[in-house]
Amino acid sequence: MSKNVAVYVRYSDELCSPNSIEDQLYRCNAYAEKEGWRVVSVYSDREISGQTAGARPEFQRMRADAARGRQFEVVLAEAPDRLARRTADLTDLRDVLAFNGVELYAVSLGLITPAYAAVMGMVAEQYSRDLGDKTKRGQQGATRRGRVAAGVAYGYRAADAEGCNRIISPREAEIVVRIFEEFANGVAPNVIAARLNAEGVPGPRNGWIGTTIRGDATRQTGILSYSPTPGQFPG
Repeated sequence: MSKNVAVYVRYSDELCSPNSIEDQLYRCNAYAEKEGWRVVSVYSDREISGQTAGARPEFQRMRADAARGRQFEVVLAEAPDRLARRTADLTDLRDVLAFNGVELYAVSLGLITPAYAAVMGMVAEQYSRDLGDKTKRGQQGATRRGRVAAGVAYGYRAADAEGCNRIISPREAEIVVRIFEEFANGVAPNVIAARLNAEGVPGPRNGWIGTTIRGDATRQTGILSYSPTPGQFPG
């Protein structure tokens, strides 16, 4: 039976490839076509962790659309961890959708039942914890070896071939100052991003998006939300 489908796609942060979104869409569209379904909506969160359901605008919009009786009968994602990395978030989403007559599917699993939601949520949550622990271990090791335990933030560049120190990039620093000035004057991050893209200003990756500028204060990502410790980056 033909069903209207809402597709949800997400990639985690600036370290992941934006192509992940297109790859997820391709798999979801292929799955929907195989089932004889029609994709009517796409919700896409870029550079946002699956740990933060409340901070994902498109995830929340999809949830609200389902609660309002938006015309789709299925929410489809590539895998459960694209939807959430916390058991509570995944089971809550599944319950909200079920209450409104919407089924939850993953390309990798098929229909996500209550049991699947609980089990896969726990698997995703444990994976996220393990990954965080390994990342922290790697950062501690880099620090012991005299290296900066992070990537090169926008506005800085490596001061040496080993990447142990950072110095300010004058060209990028001008863009950072501009972003803060425009935001202080009431310009929204999405509008700032659109202006920078229209002017062809190179971004941290393949272009500017609102979340690159806005970021997440708790994770210290994004230009507006990141405040380095005084003296953290010399120069």
